[in-house]
Amino acid sequence: MKELINTGGIWTTLYRFIKDSRFLMILDIIMSLVILGVVLLCFAALAMAEDLVFDPDTATYHELTVSGTDKKAFYPDNDSSYNNVTIGFDIEAAVLGGYGITHAAELVETNYNTIRVGNVDPAKRIDVLLSVQGAQAVIYTAKEAGAVARSNYNRLYVTNVSTKALYGGSVFIIDSPGSIGYSEYNVSYIVNSTVHYNDIQLQWAAGGSVEITADSVNKGQTSNGSAVVNHNTIYFINSWGKNLAGAFVRFFRRASQDLRQDVEASYNHVIVIDSGPQSMSHAYPGNDEPEIIAGAFVLKNSLGYVQAHHNSVTLQGDTKVRYAFGTYFDQQSSDPTPASDMELFLGNTLNIVLPKEGGIEVTQSVSNFQFYNFTFSSAAENGAAGLKAGDRIFLSEGYTCACFSEIAPMDASFPVESRKTRIGYIDLSPDGDIPPDGQVYELMSAENGIIPGDFDQSEAEGQMGPFILLKFDLKLAPDKLFSILRGALAHPQLKDPVSGGNGSLALVVQGSDLIFDEFLEPVTNFLAFEDGGPEDGRPGGGGKASANAFPEPKCPRAAFAVSYGESSYENGGDLDLESLNAALGVACERRVSFGLATFGVFAEGGRASYDSAHKVSGYDGIEGDGETGYFGGGLGARLDFNPGRFGRFYLQGAGRFGRVDLDYRTDKFSPMRGNTLSYDAGYAYRGAYFGSGFLFPAGKNVTVDSYMSYMWTTLGKSGVTTNIGERLEFEQSSSRIARAGARLTGTLGGSLSARVGFNAVYEFDGETRASTRKRNIAPASLKGTTGALELGLDYRKNGSGPFTLGVSFQTFAGKRKGARGSVNLSYSF
Repeated sequence: MKELINTGGIWTTLYRFIKDSRFLMILDIIMSLVILGVVLLCFAALAMAEDLVFDPDTATYHELTVSGTDKKAFYPDNDSSYNNVTIGFDIEAAVLGGYGITHAAELVETNYNTIRVGNVDPAKRIDVLLSVQGAQAVIYTAKEAGAVARSNYNRLYVTNVSTKALYGGSVFIIDSPGSIGYSEYNVSYIVNSTVHYNDIQLQWAAGGSVEITADSVNKGQTSNGSAVVNHNTIYFINSWGKNLAGAFVRFFRRASQDLRQDVEASYNHVIVIDSGPQSMSHAYPGNDEPEIIAGAFVLKNSLGYVQAHHNSVTLQGDTKVRYAFGTYFDQQSSDPTPASDMELFLGNTLNIVLPKEGGIEVTQSVSNFQFYNFTFSSAAENGAAGLKAGDRIFLSEGYTCACFSEIAPMDASFPVESRKTRIGYIDLSPDGDIPPDGQVYELMSAENGIIPGDFDQSEAEGQMGPFILLKFDLKLAPDKLFSILRGALAHPQLKDPVSGGNGSLALVVQGSDLIFDEFLEPVTNFLAFEDGGPEDGRPGGGGKASANAFPEPKCPRAAFAVSYGESSYENGGDLDLESLNAALGVACERRVSFGLATFGVFAEGGRASYDSAHKVSGYDGIEGDGETGYFGGGLGARLDFNPGRFGRFYLQGAGRFGRVDLDYRTDKFSPMRGNTLSYDAGYAYRGAYFGSGFLFPAGKNVTVDSYMSYMWTTLGKSGVTTNIGERLEFEQSSSRIARAGARLTGTLGGSLSARVGFNAVYEFDGETRASTRKRNIAPASLKGTTGALELGLDYRKNGSGPFTLGVSFQTFAGKRKGARGSVNLSYSF
């Protein structure tokens, strides 16, 4: 190193630079920044890890693709979460995406795991000897009460698999009284698979499950444990399974001691599509169809409350099952749970989505559903069949289990109306024509009768797509329930999406106000009212008409006007507009024998954001918002006649044309059932204005302008496709306005003048009309009367300079409420 330094040159310079304290300081700064960057990256990684909690499908803490010849059970590490497991070969035991176990009064969690098992090739079925589970959390022989197990937010994907049990998330509590198990927000997707069983125990496919087995002898416990199994979902597509449930809860008590077992199993969902024996190439002995489909399945043999409500079952396509329950509850105990501690019916829903031909079959009974919803193909023929039951259908709280041991009693503390079964909706698929009125649909039939309970519904509604509302009459016979189509109309809530067109119409009409109040007036009036006095016969001067009634014509004169305002319209709902309008143009004047003629050309544009809200009787309120804008131009003209003894008469008019764009959005459109509705539209506009007035003196340097006018504006037709694929056809909409008022102008000094005025406006039309599937939508209308008060100031140097500046303020009351401020500029060359 010294030799290099002694040679001088670049090496000496480099050595001295490195020894320099400033270099060391810079190096310290760089290293500090590097360390800071590493720390920030670590925090970012932690933040991403937290984000995985809300998006479990992206959880990749551990990517495990199991391969090789090992066919034993696959269990991830204890207390594991955030695993992403993929398996594509036979397993001789069980497969778990996440696994955790505890033997003490502590918390064990297996959350946010994803497991994929199977093969996309149907010819290569994967066999798993025991079960496939998104995750499993186990409490085993905990000696003290208070242990908690959670198996939540797991995902299970199974394709072309044969196994004995499938659970999105599961909890097993074994000989640990006083423990609590949670299995919530799990989702299972089962496609082209079989879930069979043996002679020893029934096997299940479920979104979430908790099973508790307890030997309470000598443990002094009063609780066998609690189960919370809510918000789970299972999709069962082209598959076969013995039993299916959104939530599966099973308790076993080994000793005779009375223990309490509390259960929550609500808001779970089962979706069965094209499934049953007809979907499989082979069947298992004794399994003609799936045994039980239940939103929640609860089996227990002790005291304790059971809350199993708002569960749903969806049967879709070519599907056949044996029993369908909103809640399946079997209490194998001599001391039944009191009715006040049970909720097995409220909000439970059965959705029937029918194929184009044939119905959906339940070979035994249907029970414990408060709501029944039906979707028929729009191509279904008159008399189309819906849900068929081989035994009975209960339109009330009925049998709670397949054993038919008892009927769950109704708790008298609940109002009867809230306990009645209802037909929620009768939908038609939107892919065809609207059927004729009078078409009959057989909603349900039961060979041994429909048990009506307190059912007394005579009418129902439905949809054909989200835009068409269907009205049905209901007819109940001893063994059938029919619906008869009474009419199809555009959904009343479409009035709000259509009212977006009112926002466009209102904005363009406000552009008319700007042209006629703040733009044409400065251009033409100032040209017509050049310097004059009593000897010229100018109004206000009290003179006599003469050849010098108007000054020497000037051409051109340029003008610019802009306004900003906030307005509210009552259009059958509420429409609030925040708008900006502007115009720019030039005008020229010409002397004619009877007075002064002025002609102008202008460009105009505007932009507004709006909010809309409508309340429709019998439906939820709807709110929307969007933006609208326009750009165009036009021609204007004015004739000022030679003044007479009392004043001067004038005529003016203009024509306008251009294009409007509009967008609309709402997430509160009830027929969408939670989705957002939006559209973008564009159409042409045109309009015309005709007016007349009389100016006369009202004192020294004070002039009154009394006027009346008629404005016509129309927006052209436009067809739009919404974000959901449904069409809206906007018809031509028009605004026809008559206006009358007066404006008083007085000089304040050599260069300033002030004005105050009032006018009344009546809108004759202002409707925005639209249709969907040839059904007219209730129009939103701006029709009505508005009053306006105007205050303004104008500046013109010495009263005769080429430059003018005007400002004004208007406030509105009546049909239109709000205020607007405007500025106008003009200059004559």
